[in-house]
Amino acid sequence: MRRALIVLALPLVFVTACSDSSKNDTATPTDQASVPATAERSYPPQNDIDACGLLKDEEVEALLGKPDQPPYVFMDRKSQQMCIWETQPTYLRINVNRAFDVSVLPANKPEVPGLGDEAYRAKASLYARKGDVWVIVRGAGDKDEEIMQLALGRL
Repeated sequence: MRRALIVLALPLVFVTACSDSSKNDTATPTDQASVPATAERSYPPQNDIDACGLLKDEEVEALLGKPDQPPYVFMDRKSQQMCIWETQPTYLRINVNRAFDVSVLPANKPEVPGLGDEAYRAKASLYARKGDVWVIVRGAGDKDEEIMQLALGRL
């Protein structure tokens, strides 16, 4: 029995001794996904538009109330840039994406006239395209069209 345990444990000792622990010290984009808007980002967004720059803090405060903290940038796996303002009892999220696939929206999505080149309301969000840039506003309630107008005006 003792000999069988030694034979089974030997490969484990070999693998542990040969592993390189320095490979585990690298950060992934997921580790760095949420950073303050004012901090230096570790990798650039796919596009050249700063989502947090599409609204001024005073505008967010006037429309939705004073944010609990400064806005922060979040990058997701599709390389779109999101900016989030947390206000009570809600939040405001603005996404900017140059490669948005409108086919992911429901086929019966209602159009919203007067916003950008095309705009739709779906999945509790407002989607609008201006040129090759899609802007998505979520969490603004009945202020979403006003916020979208401000954001599109800064593109």
